[in-house]
Amino acid sequence: MVSSCCSKALADAFHTWYIRPKTHCELHRDRVQHTGPDGHPIVGAHIPQCDEHGHYQPQQCHGSTGHCWCVDDKGQERPGTRTPPGTPHVDCRRPGEVVLLW
Repeated sequence: MVSSCCSKALADAFHTWYIRPKTHCELHRDRVQHTGPDGHPIVGAHIPQCDEHGHYQPQQCHGSTGHCWCVDDKGQERPGTRTPPGTPHVDCRRPGEVVLLW
């Protein structure tokens, strides 16, 4: 039987060994978050939102301006999907279709 201290040590070692490499979205997000001279995000910069697997969230929203838009799997904005604050958003889950959501 392995004691709880050893089990935790083994789990930590496995986790360290098995960490997946960062995705394009995660690297992009990290780069934007550390671009200012003091290591903080530049005021007004859009910070990409990644899902739990590290992929770009289909809908990106700018925290400062309130604009939202759909992106492809490479994080590129899909034309015709940008919406200003206070207007319905595009349903980004339906590729090829623009469905406005309130």
